Amino acid sequence: MYYEPENNYYATPYTRHSSCHKNNKDKTLRVDGKGVITAAPDTANVVLGIQTENINLKTAQNENAIIATKVINSLKAIGISEKNISTDSYIIEPQYDFVDGRQIFRSYRVTNNIRVTTKDITNIGQIVDTATVNGANIVNNINFFLSDITPYYRKALNLAVEDALIKARAISNSLGVILDEIPITVIEGNYDCTPPSGRNTLAFAASTPIIPGRLTISASINATFNYE
Repeated sequence: MYYEPENNYYATPYTRHSSCHKNNKDKTLRVDGKGVITAAPDTANVVLGIQTENINLKTAQNENAIIATKVINSLKAIGISEKNISTDSYIIEPQYDFVDGRQIFRSYRVTNNIRVTTKDITNIGQIVDTATVNGANIVNNINFFLSDITPYYRKALNLAVEDALIKARAISNSLGVILDEIPITVIEGNYDCTPPSGRNTLAFAASTPIIPGRLTISASINATFNYE
């Protein structure tokens, strides 16, 4: 993921290490700062697939359409809005067997992948169960995320600035110099939002339990300070 920084002040090259220049022309100190926070996701999506196979392409498509309609209607019945159901991909693949080194046509495989998004993340297990009971035979990764990450990123960014200032103070104290605590440049790095680990494999049960966990949002900066 990439976040376009809101305010960048470009004056010096980005440096991944703390550095101190001590001469008459350039008395500056450059440090990295990092801030990390966690947050509960407020949105989830899942891709549900319907896969059919038949020697006749039209038959495979018709069978797929019937099942897909049943799955979509069942999701609407549990409160999923039509605007939150969309086609993710539709794939037709000829299938072959290899006999005595020869490729022999077997059938056509049709896969219709449907993406379902919900703001009620506690409902994601019911969505999976409902879809599979009604004919979906593929469940791809479930994703948990924030609909608006900006306020969380700003909190992490504040922590990154505080971290850089703490480091600058520590270095200047060690060197016995006086630090100007207002940075002359601040350069933001790319932000990172890490989803909870171990949530991508589903174990189906009578009622599929899916626990979203928490997201980790981090921000990084490089700050340059003057000192005397």
